[in-house]
Amino acid sequence: MTRSQSVSPLITKEARALLPVWAATLFALAAAFAWRHRSYSDIGLVGYVAGVIVLGAHAIGHEYGHRTLPILLAQPASRARLFAAKFLVAGGMLATLAVAASVVFTTDRFRGNDAASTVMLPILGGVFLAPLFTMICRGTLAGAVLGGSSPMMLWVIAVLVAWWGFGVGGDALTAWVLGRWMILALIACPILGALTWRAFARMEALEGAPGALTLPRWRARAGARHRAPWRALVAKEIHLQQMTIAITLFYGVIWIIGAALRRSAPSSVTLPLEAVLLLYCLGLTIVLGALASAEERQQGTLDVQLLQPVSALWQWAVKCAVTLGLAVLLGVVVPAVLLGSFAEAGDAASSGRAASLVSLVVLVTSSSIYLSSLTSSGVRAMAWALPASIGAAIFIQTAQSMIASVSTSLGRPIPANNTEATVVAARVVPLLVVPALLWFGFVNHTSAEHPLRRTVTQVALVAMLTVAGIMTAGALI
Repeated sequence: MTRSQSVSPLITKEARALLPVWAATLFALAAAFAWRHRSYSDIGLVGYVAGVIVLGAHAIGHEYGHRTLPILLAQPASRARLFAAKFLVAGGMLATLAVAASVVFTTDRFRGNDAASTVMLPILGGVFLAPLFTMICRGTLAGAVLGGSSPMMLWVIAVLVAWWGFGVGGDALTAWVLGRWMILALIACPILGALTWRAFARMEALEGAPGALTLPRWRARAGARHRAPWRALVAKEIHLQQMTIAITLFYGVIWIIGAALRRSAPSSVTLPLEAVLLLYCLGLTIVLGALASAEERQQGTLDVQLLQPVSALWQWAVKCAVTLGLAVLLGVVVPAVLLGSFAEAGDAASSGRAASLVSLVVLVTSSSIYLSSLTSSGVRAMAWALPASIGAAIFIQTAQSMIASVSTSLGRPIPANNTEATVVAARVVPLLVVPALLWFGFVNHTSAEHPLRRTVTQVALVAMLTVAGIMTAGALI
């Protein structure tokens, strides 16, 4: 076998593994550019940052997810060649995303941003941070979460040290860092690159499924444990969501520190807590749903679970109840408690916003559960969640306009595209769509095959229910 013949399969394998994440990120950037004068434009920035971090983590993490790490390390090739093949493919995909992002972020909609730092800083995180944390935690999701959140944590620590130790405000520190980010990157990237190579060179194929983290067992007892079936099912579902609990704890620490800094130095430190809140709520619901079904399939426990002395339908009902309950608890109740604890004044419209947020969280979580039932890993489900959300938003807006136009031409106008109809539709559509999504998810979860025809039929039925909900909302006003 020649050198070119041995390298080509490695590159092909890496390209196939990273292609879904790359395509989803590119789709988000394309949608942001096409609708840059509308509210969809901000999706490009969120999708780009999340996409490049996940892509960098998945360059190593897919070996853990597909359990191919022993095969990779047993190849008749040096670790240097394997490492180079992985980062050659990942670097090429990240470069194409950087070019696309530079076009999007230099348009009028993003003119206020520093395009160079906006494009390059996530790329550096995807290359030098996410793979390192992925090898440490042995999982794509943990590597992506820690790779994306560790710079924020370091920034908060730097703000604390600068303010309390030297009296330097947060805005001044941020401006100083952004003005010298190239110099700081030239210092940090070689160190992180050396650590990444060291971790890859010493990487071993350990037996067992990779565990992102393990929560402590406060009441663990020796010997066999006898649990009721329902308690065991609930405990199993909570165990699948350990990463979401860790994300909530991290978010709570960031929020408490930020709120405390706002009170102690309101004119010196400005933390975008509201933006963090929105990203946390939507991101957490996507992660919750993505892990619900696909994580069991990835760990190889789904077939064994379906053989338990509890019907598959009841197992799915427990899974949905726990997932949606955690979504409302962690995505709505926890932020509401934090807002109520640190807010200076109440808001009369807070109850209405809370109801709308609960409806949105349930809808997004249900959609993520459905996507999870179609994929073989939580990372793939999250990769599909962003383009699916963009497509759903475009479909809903188009349907509203078409319903209003057609009904007006027929002499029975249905104001489906005004603000009041949109608010009512946000509460009516989930009542119709969420049960259908959960039922279709059950059908996919208990099936070994996912034929395209069935998936297209399910999506078409969900689209019909969405249109029916929009028409009902327009008729109710």
